[in-house]
Amino acid sequence: MSASKIMRVYLALSAVLGLLLTALSVLLLKRGDIELNAALLLPLCWNVLFMLILPLVLDWSEQKYLKARFVQLEEVAKDNPELMACLNQQCEKLAVDNIRLAVVDSAAEEAPFSYGLLRYNPRVILPSSMLRLEDKSKMIPSIENELNRFARQEINLYFLAFTVVEIGIQQLLFHFI
Repeated sequence: MSASKIMRVYLALSAVLGLLLTALSVLLLKRGDIELNAALLLPLCWNVLFMLILPLVLDWSEQKYLKARFVQLEEVAKDNPELMACLNQQCEKLAVDNIRLAVVDSAAEEAPFSYGLLRYNPRVILPSSMLRLEDKSKMIPSIENELNRFARQEINLYFLAFTVVEIGIQQLLFHFI
């Protein structure tokens, strides 16, 4: 199981759970147990909660399924100074601090994967083969791409989209049921 697959499963489960909670909020709204204002805020609340839990889920899955080991940046600097220079340059350029590297032993050629919470506490998961890779022209651009993806905070947009869809479905269900 790869980190990107774990992320996709988590996003799918959050969407399904969000839709179930939306249906529950419509039921409570129809019964008069909650007001409309509260019903509109609930999807935002649970999607923020799902977003905050995501790094914890990925940390747990790193240890449980991926058997990742964290590598100190000083270790990387000894073995691969070009990678360390690339990481420092990209982190400075993107204003990302305190990066942590996790190395995963895998037989398959996997791309790096990054995650974190709102640009804080970034983690990059690298396959062990990438640390030993002699061809730097392949390694450095893929790591730069992952750090750029992390800095753009794409995952937050997913949860924002979930919130908008859930509020829309909530209003449709409330008015047509």
